[in-house]
Amino acid sequence: MATEAELQAENARLRDELTAARRSPAGAVDPGVLQREQAAAGHWQQWDAQVKRLNKEAADLWANGQFEEARQKQSEIAAATRHQERAREAYGQWNQMRSAPVVEQFLAARPGMYNAEEQAWIRRHPSFAVDPAFQQRIAAEYNAAQAEGFRHGSAALVARMDRVAADMGIAADHGPAPMLSGTMLDVARSSWQAIHPERHAGDAAEISKWWHEQRHSPAAHRIREQWLTAEDDKS
Repeated sequence: MATEAELQAENARLRDELTAARRSPAGAVDPGVLQREQAAAGHWQQWDAQVKRLNKEAADLWANGQFEEARQKQSEIAAATRHQERAREAYGQWNQMRSAPVVEQFLAARPGMYNAEEQAWIRRHPSFAVDPAFQQRIAAEYNAAQAEGFRHGSAALVARMDRVAADMGIAADHGPAPMLSGTMLDVARSSWQAIHPERHAGDAAEISKWWHEQRHSPAAHRIREQWLTAEDDKS
């Protein structure tokens, strides 16, 4: 348990941070993070005031010789201090979240709203966290797909959402292109040369990057969606 002096110093530091944060522009901060940060700050300030009030009451009781009442007040102070510390910690956590990628802020501010597959999809399509129009389109397509019989969380449904996003021209983060080798590299190079007969075949890094892009093109997503939907229908 921190001492009263340490708590006061920490509270003063956080109070300064809160004031500075409210004066500075929000920048790329998710509104949900701001709301939770401000709520935690409000709770912390309420418990801070409560602890100060209880300390004053306890001091008055000791001064008046009401020792039993003063000892009882100490237990109230201890409980209020625990609440104060939890609120302070919550504020610190949400304040630090400001520096996280916006997509992580978006997900952290909405616990339980998206399952693991949906969170992974949002991380691959970070525009979802900042583009309301994209959110609405994906939500509409998601609901329509489920109405058509796509299973919640299925690979076919994920593939459909990938295809919709690709058709909209929304950039997706599919990670770095894995370096191809052996037979896979030969197949990719052959495909590349068939599409670009006028160009000299690139090196393994260039071919690997091109192959990675083709695997996540709108056409590839459409083929993957059709194949996975057919597999779902069979099962």
